[in-house]
Amino acid sequence: MIFMEKPEYRERVVELSKGAESMAEIGVWMGYMSWMVLDQVETLRDYMMVDPWSMTYAKNAIKEDALGGRGQEGLDTLFRKISNRCQARHPNARIYRMTSEDASHHAEDNYFDHVHIDANHAYDYVKVDIEKWLPKVKSGGLLTGDDYNQAGVRQAVDELLPGAKIEKNRLWIYETP
Repeated sequence: MIFMEKPEYRERVVELSKGAESMAEIGVWMGYMSWMVLDQVETLRDYMMVDPWSMTYAKNAIKEDALGGRGQEGLDTLFRKISNRCQARHPNARIYRMTSEDASHHAEDNYFDHVHIDANHAYDYVKVDIEKWLPKVKSGGLLTGDDYNQAGVRQAVDELLPGAKIEKNRLWIYETP
């Protein structure tokens, strides 16, 4: 199955999230990271999940075969499953089915202990994600993300977050001043 090859990476993000009371996940996709964080970070009081679940924004990010050839219908089904699970098991999760940029207007500055970005990996998208979400992180909080090994992610992180720590050429970690 596609996208299941990252358990070590997800475990590290959960570890970094321990003690957080507020967190945002930008790019939820199938919800694997969401469930690990929501199930294992007991201190969380607010978890903002952001993803448009839209082929319009995902053209470069998702392979059609990951949806069983079902395109937007597959994304709509995925969104319903994630929403139902949240309603049943995780009342502290808020789901925003919109772009990262639009969702950033629903979050206060200096609010989150941790924001994790793993959305569209094209440079322009990652750059906007970092620019919009960095102000939302508290001083001493974390802005993290996946897939530093991809050119668009690497370029945006290196440009906007000098000094970010890179782990295993994949996970990037930036502690806000």
